[in-house]
Amino acid sequence: MSNKIQKQFTKEMKKISRQESRRKNRFYSFLERDIINGYYAIKKRETNKFVLFFIKIMQLIMSAIILVFGMLLAFAITKLEITAAFFLTSLISLTLLIFGFIQPNTIWAAHRRIPRKKVLKLFGLTTISSLFVGIVLTVIT
Repeated sequence: MSNKIQKQFTKEMKKISRQESRRKNRFYSFLERDIINGYYAIKKRETNKFVLFFIKIMQLIMSAIILVFGMLLAFAITKLEITAAFFLTSLISLTLLIFGFIQPNTIWAAHRRIPRKKVLKLFGLTTISSLFVGIVLTVIT
């Protein structure tokens, strides 16, 4: 939570950035080594095309693996193999966990930044819980 001084500072910085975005005169900055509107202007982050291509390829591979596990899951459910269904669900979430560990942006859209910790927590819990339920159902039956 920001205090009064921080709110005032952000308000002033927004005002400065609005004024600088309205200005048409640009100048060369030796610090930035580029032509800029001003030093307080918000810069868009450039993404590397190779990284986006890598993420798209990993998403395709992950989708193919999950599709195979999903078809096996559908087959197990039609045969009423409930324990196999939980084990296959854990394999699906384990696949998501591995790909999320390699590159967290493969799980969700590539333009959003998702922390690796959040991906590992979410799919790690899913994997462990579905494995636990599968093992409990195997022991009970």
